[in-house]
Amino acid sequence: MLSLEILDKGEVAKAQKTVMINHYLHRPVDSRCSVAGYQVELRGVGVVGYLLFGRPEATRCGDWYGSVKDVLTGKCEVTRWQVLNLARVYLFNTVQTGGCLIPLASCQASMTGKAIFAPPWQAKC
Repeated sequence: MLSLEILDKGEVAKAQKTVMINHYLHRPVDSRCSVAGYQVELRGVGVVGYLLFGRPEATRCGDWYGSVKDVLTGKCEVTRWQVLNLARVYLFNTVQTGGCLIPLASCQASMTGKAIFAPPWQAKC
């Protein structure tokens, strides 16, 4: 079973380093976004990835979000403080296609309907 645990400041820094080294962008989430995150845990295995969120750097986006005053006057639906973007998703190689945990992870994530089942003898670590 997959679960999420919120990261404290030190753990966010560790996640940022992991993302910088392993994520295809090779860049951390910009710290101006007030980065927050979760670690993805697989029961019986431990941490298998990170979800990092940030607040948008823009103060306004059309009629979608803006200032408190914009919301009160009806110019937009929500304030910029109510918006988070999912800035990085990183899952360790062990739970990606071909990883040694993919049979376990795909069985537990099968609720998505897109699980990939691979025989354990095909998985490589």
